[in-house]
Amino acid sequence: GVMSGDRSYKRYLRPYLDMNNLNTYTDIYPNLMRGQQLMDAGIVEFTPGTTLDISKSEGFKQGLTYCVAPITFGNTTLTTYDFWAVGMDCCSGSQPDFHCTGYTSTNFGGLRLMDSGARSLYRLAVQQAEATYGIRAAHPLFFDWTHKPTKTVQQWQKTAYSQFIIWIVAYGIFQAFCVACAALAFSRLGQV
Repeated sequence: GVMSGDRSYKRYLRPYLDMNNLNTYTDIYPNLMRGQQLMDAGIVEFTPGTTLDISKSEGFKQGLTYCVAPITFGNTTLTTYDFWAVGMDCCSGSQPDFHCTGYTSTNFGGLRLMDSGARSLYRLAVQQAEATYGIRAAHPLFFDWTHKPTKTVQQWQKTAYSQFIIWIVAYGIFQAFCVACAALAFSRLGQV
């Protein structure tokens, strides 16, 4: 029960709570906003026309390959690329070929990366992209590029609570079975 609860907490409830404790921003233009303006963002829904610029994607390899691609608006060249889609082991790291989860999504949204350990490695990938493509990332924010990010977070909450109820009921059934077995065993002891 403890292991199941811990797994459910780490996979669903903690990410839900993390996103719920941050702000949600909608209709964000990545060419007009800067990373410092959205430092408290958990969920960002970008405006239609927002894309990933795969031609400026990069990867940093340290065991796993930490892949990044700038989030841009149309074909606009940005003065600073502060919004980045991220993923692990979904690019070669040696050429611009980002193909991480959701990279073809047309719903233009991202969930903020909360893993502080991975954040520094993604930052190194962004620094490589800056050097390779001659771009600037003043205050990069990292996102999992996600199809309907708000619905994803709502689904985490539903799954966490439903698993909680399922495991409580399963434990209750198991406990009732154990009590019935013990009662049966003790009733036979009295008859001997």
